Amino acid sequence: MVAFNPFGGFVGFNGQTPPGVPMDLTAFRRQVMTDGQLLIGQTGSDPLPKTVSGAGTLDKNGVLVVPIADPTQAQVIAALGYTPPQPLFDDFATVGNTTTSGADDDLYSHVIAGGTLAVNGDKLEIKQGGAFILSATSTRKIKLWFGGTAIFDTGALTVSLSAAWTLKATIMRESATAIKYMVELNTEGASLAVYTGTGELTSLTLSSNNTLKSTGAVSATGAANDITALLGSIIKVPAA
Repeated sequence: MVAFNPFGGFVGFNGQTPPGVPMDLTAFRRQVMTDGQLLIGQTGSDPLPKTVSGAGTLDKNGVLVVPIADPTQAQVIAALGYTPPQPLFDDFATVGNTTTSGADDDLYSHVIAGGTLAVNGDKLEIKQGGAFILSATSTRKIKLWFGGTAIFDTGALTVSLSAAWTLKATIMRESATAIKYMVELNTEGASLAVYTGTGELTSLTLSSNNTLKSTGAVSATGAANDITALLGSIIKVPAA
């Protein structure tokens, strides 16, 4: 909220007088009344324009109180000079494999809306983490999929101890129909500690929805929840 005396003098913003606001407010009031935009403070104080969101009212002390809306996303971007990263999805529910037939069971699955990767260089940063249960006979497999295609596959892992796993991936738009990616999975107790993959996926339509998901597969001698995903996140990072 912004408050000021219609006869000049006191001004307040959220209960405080902002630095750099002049005490003579005649022109300041006129700007608020005519174009609905005002700038609180001067350079170095608050560069974001504030938009009047309703009619002003006089309180019992004769102070005009004007409701102010939060700045829009476009105003924030203009003030920062760049587009900040945008969190898209958070996963915090524990999810595990449900079958033991070697089928790919969904762990975390999300639809990336068409146009999310709007320009070349736009990218998705994916992080996930979970656990493997020890088995001397049953194998475990984790895949990462985009647009219906597996872009990363650990292959069948024989896990000699119960251990955590973490997956990190970057998916970057190359064109309106293609992405490039790099994926890394870390774990213990498997034949390798780190499993990596890089490549290019074409024949996509990035202006349409595409599903991004991870899956887990356990062979016949295993059990449900031999693979679990504990948490994950997907963040859009704009092109430089």
